[in-house]
Amino acid sequence: MKTVLKHPEKYHVTSALKLGDYNIGRSGQLLTMPMYMAFLLTET
Repeated sequence: MKTVLKHPEKYHVTSALKLGDYNIGRSGQLLTMPMYMAFLLTET
């Protein structure tokens, strides 16, 4: 994930979402959410 986010010109990815056993947080372009919140995700 870090490699992909460091090279947006190559991979055409500007942000990412990580689901797991974590609290909600943001570090740069990476948004972290707890797994139980996955049902709130919608396609944009």
